[in-house]
Amino acid sequence: MLFEQALALFRRLGDKRGIAIATGYLGHLAALRGDYGKARELLTESLASPEELGDDVSIALMHNFLGQVRLSGGDNDAAARLFSQGLDAARRVPDRFPLLISLYDLARSSQAREDLAGAAEFLREGLSVASDAGDESSVGYYLQWLASLARQRDDPDRAVRLLAAADALLQAAGTGWLLAYAATASDDDTLPGLRSRMEDATFQQAWDQGAAMGRQRAVEYALQE
Repeated sequence: MLFEQALALFRRLGDKRGIAIATGYLGHLAALRGDYGKARELLTESLASPEELGDDVSIALMHNFLGQVRLSGGDNDAAARLFSQGLDAARRVPDRFPLLISLYDLARSSQAREDLAGAAEFLREGLSVASDAGDESSVGYYLQWLASLARQRDDPDRAVRLLAAADALLQAAGTGWLLAYAATASDDDTLPGLRSRMEDATFQQAWDQGAAMGRQRAVEYALQE
């Protein structure tokens, strides 16, 4: 409601930068509510004149938000192009914030296109960035998605270790900020599937070892090919 009021004021004032920012964040909120048609319309308007957004952080975010809408609709190629544009903008600023979102989203679109090697490359870069910054919750989310790739590659033992390490970090650090900007991997369906493919004792051993790793060891383990 407040963004809509602000947008109406910006339109009356003819404030192009205000309009671009307000439509972008309104589009993101619409996408979070599942109103993808409205989200696409608002985000497209926001990006129509990217110079009006004023900085590369905003440009990166709006490209990612629109890419998420495309990805949710199954348009994986368009999503990948938008995420790539977001990454280009994110690399122009020192802040890790848009970089971690862009790398995470690019990994999602690569996985959706069945490019598991490409997805892993983006995830490893993002994991390193998050770890270097001491951002434990983001490390946890990156580990979760790497676990999803390990499961797809038929490596259940590795997947369980990564999920356990991620769970331990997120339990300690909390949900963090990435959850507000990108759809994170969920272990609700993954864990039962992994349990069914492993002996109980083997599963528990892998889980306990992953949970005991700590951030540094978990990152080192995840970065191994």
